[in-house]
Amino acid sequence: MDYQVVCFGETLWDFLPKGKMPGGAPMNVAMHLNNLGVNTVMISKIGNDESGAELIEEIRQRDLDTSFIQIDADHPTGKVVADTSKKEEVKYTIEQPSAWDFIESNAAVEHVVAQATMFVFGSLATRNAASRATLKHLLKLSKRNVFDVNLRPPFDDKVTIEALLHESDIVKLNYEEFEILCGWYGIEGEFDARIATFQKHYNLISVCITNGKDGALYYTEGKLYTQRGFKVVVADTIGSGDAFLAAFIKKSIETTLPAYRLKFATALGSMVAARKGANHKISEQEISNFIKES
Repeated sequence: MDYQVVCFGETLWDFLPKGKMPGGAPMNVAMHLNNLGVNTVMISKIGNDESGAELIEEIRQRDLDTSFIQIDADHPTGKVVADTSKKEEVKYTIEQPSAWDFIESNAAVEHVVAQATMFVFGSLATRNAASRATLKHLLKLSKRNVFDVNLRPPFDDKVTIEALLHESDIVKLNYEEFEILCGWYGIEGEFDARIATFQKHYNLISVCITNGKDGALYYTEGKLYTQRGFKVVVADTIGSGDAFLAAFIKKSIETTLPAYRLKFATALGSMVAARKGANHKISEQEISNFIKES
């Protein structure tokens, strides 16, 4: 089967104050894309343990293809403990090592990446040499690389992040991460000038910057688009950026106008922030209705 989007990286359990949910940024993106009708597959690895079996079953129940989620006999299924005491500033404790640190490539993996319209990956998947090497290889095969910057100290190596930026076509990050990267790489000036310099330096097609309740920005073809945030009561921000990216990719594939692409993505991000957890099933019609009502 051919897929429109392939997501690569961590598949794990998010442990929240009131229970656990399937998670990992690329997995969240894949689930939202699949829910929005985009034919999507996830490349990852889980442990050969009860936690992994339970996770695979949960993913299957959400109708996401698990064909490329590998099984690791030596390392456990990933686990993240989320501290949601501050709703708009969730903190994460990420167990290491986990099975997703050891994702492997093979002929089938190479084929599915090469045929897809977009290949989505994040920086967290590079914390271990094994998955980092696999990702580096696959980035050379894909048609369009979508980099979801996810700075989680201590897994935020400057050299690695810059190498990934040079391999990317589309970059999504939050405002704080953009400020950090500009500081790292000496990109100075007013905001409009910095985002233009950032895009040009890394030869990117576009840059998306989320900014919490203040909305989001989208820079492409020399033009900056802005979208104000939608007013919601925040339950937690887990997965809201991932939902944004999924919605943005959905409308990019459909080649909708840039302004609506950004509005649609910001709307889904806001809707997810208004609910606890990352992977609620929200239909395209619900998103459209939310935009109209807002």
